[in-house]
Order: sequence, then structure tokens, then C-alpha cells
Amino acid sequence: TKKDFFQLPPITFCIIAVLLFFLFRNLACLVLPLTCVTLALVWTFGLMALTKTPLSMMTMIVPVFLIAVGTAYCLHIGSEYISYSEKAESRAEASFLTFSTISFPTVLAVVTTAIGLGSLLVNRIVAIREFAIFSCFGMFSLLVIVLTLYPAGLALFPLPKQKGNGPTETTNIIDRFLGWIVQLDLDKQKITLPILGIFVGFCIVGIFRIQVETSPVEFFKKDTPVSRHFHDIYKDLSGSFPVNVVMASEDDDYFENPLHLAQIAELQEFLETLPGVDKTVSFAEYMKLVNYASNQFDPKYYTLPEEDFEVRMLLNSYKIMLGEDIFTRFMNYYLSKANILLFTHISSSRDFLETREKILAHVQENFSKDLTWDVTGLGVVVSASSDLLTKGQVKSLSITVVLVFSIMFLLFLSSKVGLIAIVPNLFPIVVVFGIMGWSGIELSMVTSLIASIAIGLAVDDTIHYLVRYNREFKNSLDDRLALRQTIRHVGRPIL
Repeated sequence: TKKDFFQLPPITFCIIAVLLFFLFRNLACLVLPLTCVTLALVWTFGLMALTKTPLSMMTMIVPVFLIAVGTAYCLHIGSEYISYSEKAESRAEASFLTFSTISFPTVLAVVTTAIGLGSLLVNRIVAIREFAIFSCFGMFSLLVIVLTLYPAGLALFPLPKQKGNGPTETTNIIDRFLGWIVQLDLDKQKITLPILGIFVGFCIVGIFRIQVETSPVEFFKKDTPVSRHFHDIYKDLSGSFPVNVVMASEDDDYFENPLHLAQIAELQEFLETLPGVDKTVSFAEYMKLVNYASNQFDPKYYTLPEEDFEVRMLLNSYKIMLGEDIFTRFMNYYLSKANILLFTHISSSRDFLETREKILAHVQENFSKDLTWDVTGLGVVVSASSDLLTKGQVKSLSITVVLVFSIMFLLFLSSKVGLIAIVPNLFPIVVVFGIMGWSGIELSMVTSLIASIAIGLAVDDTIHYLVRYNREFKNSLDDRLALRQTIRHVGRPIL
């Protein structure tokens, strides 16, 4: 995490800088976006330091996310500025005209992105909530900086020079591509829409194939030392994730009864038949060992005691021979709660949950209803997060979709526009999760963030597109011309 934190943001910065240079060929549109994003990162990580929030796999994504999103906002501003600089008489006028038209969609884009990220706060996994909090703080920091520093900076830089030798080759390529997009939008709907529909259907089927996997081992590449060592232990020893099965009674001295003590051994026999379980260790096994040692190591005494008084005698010998520590690991002080330790070759969260379900089903069917049961351990705890992950993902996406629709409805006073705005925002989510399902990529703590990030980014472009289309249509009252002009203006920053 630390290594990637110091490598990925600089690489992202370099890629973004190169893209900005080739798209605009203008110093202001190169320096100001990177400056705004850098300041937003400083504010965000300053807050993390003040609140003593540690860097984690989740919060490590924040800088790369802010660089990408912040640059996207600045691209729309830069594109608008280049357009206005051709007719403005001064630097201040060009900056004023730019922000008089771009401020509203920018504010709206930040709010909707924050909604997409903020929806992750309903997730019960702390690391995901931390990512949501600091991403939202970074977004609003970026908004403040973009609305104050950016216009002031544009007023200081000289206006872009008008190139007398025509557009560059890069500009020509982009314009030709946008022209092709316009042609598809206007003239090829009967071909493109069915193709998209079939593709979406294919991806929806893939969504039902997606698997949830929260094993931390899967976060590492197979050739990393930590992954290799884990799998060596997994193959040659008894695994790295033991499981604890706890059986408890409300009655004190419950396990002083030989019949109840025998229940531990009976359960052990079943547990050792489960897939992935190598060995079990329990209080009953240690009692056999103490009985064996107390009777001059005669093999016929390697058994559990059959009388109450024998149990009480062996309990005293147990503590003397093995120590209080070994006693309390497997039995509580009141002899009412016993712990059975399972050494396993299990690492998958699905396998842990299946093992847990098998154990609970067996004990409910074969043991007294007065006993209470718990199956736990590090592997089981990590695996249980998969259930929280899935539920949190469904909740956050539902909240995002409802709020985005509401904002679009209030903005355009049209439920039709609200529905139209939702479609392109759900499209990348359906595609990503569908491809994950078909390709076998599992839903984990990290990949679960993709949907909220994707919808946050897609909403930004949708807002700029719809606001621009609304303005162009009012000017011309021609929907085809309005669409052409919209893509001509916002197509480049969207790309």
C-alpha cells in the first residue's frame, strides 16, 4: 500500500499532463488543472493526518481518484475557456464568460459525484466508509479551489494564440471521431440501439454469475512473497486461518458431566470429516492426555473419564500439568463454554462460509437445543464481510440512482429527462459488473468501489451534456443541430 501510494499518483499526474498538453496546447490549461488537483490532495491528506486516519488499501485510491475526477472538471472548463477566448477582448473577460456558464454544471457535477460516493457511507465496512468520507471532502475541496483559484489564474495567463495554419493533426482526429459519433447518434439508431441492447443483456446475465470474495490473500499477485508463503503454509502445514467452534450452556459446571464432555469429542469426529479441515484440538483431547499421563501412560486410559468425580480430579491435574493458560484457551472458568480449534486448508471466503453453515446445520440437528453455538475466527470474520459488502453495494447504488434521478428531475422539471440521464449512468456499471461476472473477476472490497466511482464520473459528463444541449436547443429550436453543437463543445472534454 505504501509503495503504491508513492508510485501511482505521480504516474497518473504524468499521464494527465501529457493528455492536457496534446488536447489544449495551452499553458494555462496545463498548469491550472494540475495545481487545483494538487491543492485538493494536500487538503484531503492534511485532514487525514489531523484525524489520524491511517493509509489503507481503500484510502490509497483517493489521490488517483481525485486526480482523475479533478482533471475531468478542469477539462470542461478548459474547453469552454478556449471557445470564449476566441471572441473575448481580454483575459479577465474570457475567464468571466467561461465561469458564468460552466460554474452551475460544475457545482452540480460535484454534488452528484459526492452523492455517488456518499452512498458508500451506508456500507458497514469501515474502510469503505473512510474512502467515501475523504473522497467527498476532496471533491468539495476541489470545487472551492476550482471556483476561486482557476478563474483568477486564467485572468493572469495570456489568451491562447490564434493559430493561422489551421487545426493540428490531433484536433483533426478528435473532430473526425466526434463527427462519426454525431452520425451514429442521428442516422444509425436502428443499428446501434439493438446492438447496445444485446450487449447490455449479455452483461446483465454476467452480473448473476459474479462471485463475492473477500479473502485478503487474493489481493496479492501470486508471485509476491506474502502470497507464496501463505500458500506454502496452506499446502504443507495446517493453514493460516484456523476456525473456532464454541459450544456454550447457560448452566455452570455443564462440562463437568462426563456425558457432556463426550459431546465435545463427538463433535470433533464430525468436524474432522469436513473438507479442508486437517485437525481439531479441544478440551476433550487434553483431558484424554491428562488421564493417560495420570495413569502411568497406560494406553487404555487414553480416554475421557466416565464418572463425575474422575472429571473433577482430572480438572485439577489438567491445570497442574498443562497450566492455566492451556485450560482457558479451551474452557471457561465456569465450565460452561468450550472452544474447539480447527486447523484448516481453507482460504476462500466462500469455503469459510460454507464450512460455517455445515457446522451450524449439524449441531442444530444433533445436539441439545439448550446449547448455543458460534463459529468464528479470522477467516470467518473476513468472509462475513462479503455479505456486508453485497448488501452495502445494493443499498448505495439504489440511493445513488434515486438521488441522481431526483436532481435531474428538479433541474429540467421532466421525469423523461431524469430517466434518460439515468440510462448512461447505469450503463458503465452494468458493463463492468457483467464483464467481471463473465471473466471470473470477483467482487471484493476494492472492486465494489467501481460502481460508485463510475456513476460519479458518468453523471458529471451527463450533466455537462444535458446543460449544453438545453442551451443549444433554446438557441436554435432544432434538436439535430443542438445535438451536433453539444457534441462539438463537450465531446472533447468527455473523451
